[in-house]
Amino acid sequence: MKRILWIVLVLTGLACRLFVPALPPSLAAETVTPSATTLSAASPSAAMPSTATPSTATPSPMPSSTPMPVPTSTPLPTPSPVPMPLPVGPGLEPDGVRFFPWPLYPGDWASVTVDPRVPFEVTGPMTLTWTLDDEILTAPVGPDGLDARLQARFYWAWQVPETTSAIPLTFTLVLPPDTFDLDLADNTLVVSVEPRFTEAFREPEPGARWTFVEQSGVRLHYLTGTAAERDLEAITAEVTTAYADVSARFGFGAEGDLLDIYLLDRVIGQGGYASWDWVAITYTDRQYSPVNLGMVLRHELTHRLDAALGCHVAPPVVREGLAVYVSGGHYWPGSLAEDAAALRVSTHYIPLSQLADDFYTHQHEVSYQEAGAFISYIVDHFGWEGLETFCRATLEGTWENATAQLSAGLLALGEADWLTFEQTWEAWLDAQPVLPETQELLEVELRLMEALRAYQLVYDPSAHFLEGILFSPQDGEHWNIIADFVRRPREIEPVALELLLGMAQEAIDAGIVEAAERPLAAVEDVMANGFPQTGLAADARAIVSTALLQGYEPYRLVPYFDGSYEVHALVMAAWPAQRVLTAVQMGAAWSVMPVPLSD
Repeated sequence: MKRILWIVLVLTGLACRLFVPALPPSLAAETVTPSATTLSAASPSAAMPSTATPSTATPSPMPSSTPMPVPTSTPLPTPSPVPMPLPVGPGLEPDGVRFFPWPLYPGDWASVTVDPRVPFEVTGPMTLTWTLDDEILTAPVGPDGLDARLQARFYWAWQVPETTSAIPLTFTLVLPPDTFDLDLADNTLVVSVEPRFTEAFREPEPGARWTFVEQSGVRLHYLTGTAAERDLEAITAEVTTAYADVSARFGFGAEGDLLDIYLLDRVIGQGGYASWDWVAITYTDRQYSPVNLGMVLRHELTHRLDAALGCHVAPPVVREGLAVYVSGGHYWPGSLAEDAAALRVSTHYIPLSQLADDFYTHQHEVSYQEAGAFISYIVDHFGWEGLETFCRATLEGTWENATAQLSAGLLALGEADWLTFEQTWEAWLDAQPVLPETQELLEVELRLMEALRAYQLVYDPSAHFLEGILFSPQDGEHWNIIADFVRRPREIEPVALELLLGMAQEAIDAGIVEAAERPLAAVEDVMANGFPQTGLAADARAIVSTALLQGYEPYRLVPYFDGSYEVHALVMAAWPAQRVLTAVQMGAAWSVMPVPLSD
């Protein structure tokens, strides 16, 4: 039976739309927007244009880039000084408002998240209103996202008008009756957004449209004009192999309903997410997150098919651990037991008992590695049948919490309850070999992912797994919405940082810790201190600037010992055609030249 994750009600006669957002994250993994069949008239009408079709002229690159700006609030009168500091009450702040996609263009269907300031003593239902020219939108304030923060969400709620002038938008926090609040003025916030000129639109977005192909067991959706369309033949072969592997493991054949897989032309989260009905995976050229397509496919397909073992309502430590186990690792293939043993002797280790509840709020990679090792323990000791026994035991009854549910699974295998089992678990980890090179590689992997998220928070919060929205591509296809699945930072500095992250990722893929250290350190330094005048980060920024001016968008940077670089780039005038360039410093400037094509 499908679960309805989001319900939209239309209140007639009040010019008001009430949005009931997605429930708190399910045990499945991620929170998603609804399937198209659950949408009502509050969603963009199929008869209305979902996005503008701006000029396809190639824009001049910006001289520098800036992080996603915070909307500017209308200043309120300065309060009179008070003799004693007052307690901070509920209210709204400009940095608590985010728009998706970003930047905004005329014709976009915009979504908004608002994080109000809510002291712990404020209880009871709260709502947030968004006042537009001719209507008022209303959303409840409740736990949302993987971190279950108090937030109001408006999904594809406003179509940006055909203007590039500042647009004032008013948000109001409506508190429960009788709530004590010393300052009611900050419960209303006016923010101003300025849509960009459509001439700044970048390929492949202007002409991109959803389409799909079908093969055994899979319906593969992608956007035209993207890397996915260019590489479709290789992707379909990879998908066929992954689907065959996972479906065979779970006892499914190719018959029955097709599995919908959506290829997104931008990084979102760690590179993939899923619902009961579909799987979404990043496939783009400047792939700065460590997405191994085959591994991500197996991970997300496992979430789609794990009901065959009864694991579909198990706590996240089981569901995510199973997906890591089936895919052979998390990002990088390896021994799950040995990696978890290396974590056990490090400062990063998370006690197993802490992973039962609030799984997603712990360090992401550590949680997933340990969860995968837990499943490895179950399969090693009790076999695949034992894993099914464990999962089906978690289906029975109503559980007070995740610890009780996990204890039921362990007891069905003859193990101790979850908290007592931790001693057995740690003894098993302590018996695994821990190689120094495994520890070194693990440390640099964790550094890469922390640097990646630090980059996303500043330059691309839409991509951050806690700050962004995991939009339903199925709904996006239904309503012909493109921007949330393709628009991303395209300016000099974010492109340079993504190239450095990709450089570090390649070194980790090759198992060369020393080669990963330099680009990682460069990214960390930029995030702490800004771009330097010399060094690797300065080189990357200068090369990107020069390449953009010449009509190329770099997606890969390879350093040479002589100080030059090999630059892999997309040709903006013939997107997504690829070209290899050579970058050489000549005095204070950089020269970027195409490598002659061989006969």
